Amino acid sequence: MTFDWLSPKNLLIAFLLFFAVLDFYPFSYTLQIYSFLGFAAVCLAYLATRPSLSLIDEDNLKPLLFLGFWFVYNGITLFWALDKEEVMWWALYISRYAITFWVFSILFRKKEIKRLMPVIWAEIFLLYIITAIWEMTVWDHLPSSRFYGRKIWVPTGPFYGENILASFIILLLPFTVLLPLYLKKNWLFILSLALLIGSFVIITLQGARIAMLAMFAFVAYYFIRHTGWRAKVISLSVLALLVGFVVIKYKEPVEQFEEMFKHQTSTITSEASSLHMSSVQIRKQLIREAVDITVESNLLGVGGGNFEYVMSSERQFRTAWITNAHNYIMELLGNHGIILFSWFLFLYSWWLYRLWVLYRNSEGRDRYLYLMYLSSLLIFAATSVLPSSLRWNYHIWIYFAAINAMCHKTEQDREERFLPLGN
Repeated sequence: MTFDWLSPKNLLIAFLLFFAVLDFYPFSYTLQIYSFLGFAAVCLAYLATRPSLSLIDEDNLKPLLFLGFWFVYNGITLFWALDKEEVMWWALYISRYAITFWVFSILFRKKEIKRLMPVIWAEIFLLYIITAIWEMTVWDHLPSSRFYGRKIWVPTGPFYGENILASFIILLLPFTVLLPLYLKKNWLFILSLALLIGSFVIITLQGARIAMLAMFAFVAYYFIRHTGWRAKVISLSVLALLVGFVVIKYKEPVEQFEEMFKHQTSTITSEASSLHMSSVQIRKQLIREAVDITVESNLLGVGGGNFEYVMSSERQFRTAWITNAHNYIMELLGNHGIILFSWFLFLYSWWLYRLWVLYRNSEGRDRYLYLMYLSSLLIFAATSVLPSSLRWNYHIWIYFAAINAMCHKTEQDREERFLPLGN
């Protein structure tokens, strides 16, 4: 049976997957805005031709209720927010989160799409690594980078800053590392190992210590639990040969990298006691400030985007002039209070529980599929505290849509009653 990509249904699916890749690779903010408008217009046009379609069911109800309440509650904070314009901007952010999640939560129910997504996540990961290597080689950057127009080797990929790149590298790492087991393609082990080494070098050069720890933890677990003795021997042999070749061929850069790696690993344990405020100390203080701000607002939050406004006072002296939360759930707590904070933690915990149960009760390829998503969702805890804020990274809700879809195991495809999947 041939797959007809020219059918309206499959053209729409291809368009949505292309949009997902484009959203995960936001090399142009202008293009990102227009692509989202095109995405929304296509989905609305399709919906207009199917007015009787049911778009909400028990699978996507919980997250959609969360997003709906988030939008409404954000509007209510206008009554006490000091910077009301920021609240209005947050209304647009949340609307985009909701639309993006809604459509993709439906798309990812399709069995074929579920099985295809690990390959797409790995391809996006590959794009990040290739872009980072290009940046370090030519000392140039994409227009989305904060280093655009400056000759500097630090890679930021398609994002504004290096910490965001590190965040999404480690978030998608499980899909790249486990893909050979999932597809049962032995030759992919070599490519996977090369990408793993490349990502390790990039994150070390960026100085993203939290990302380094998350990567070490996952790779150690994978190497111990999911590789046989033959794979261990081959991996270590290839790694030894590769390292030996690089050390001999590029002795001076290797020495510089070794010094930087020693510095990064040593400061993981020593920087907390440093005389100057370290990244760990700043993040700890930001958590204290977020809790303090929430308590002062009677647990209601200060309103969308107002966390930075409140931090731009004497508080910033305690955080080395940093006003962004540098923590996804703390940003949610400070801006929108204890209810939204608790609800998101509930969703996150429920997703983890469901993926764990499905992983334990599955076998074969499905077992690796669930392990990919379970490992990635655990790594999200590190991803969420790396960049200053994830609010502008709208594609995280495409990722959450995939997570949510994986939490609902179905024996067969649903009836053709969803927005992107109707005939």
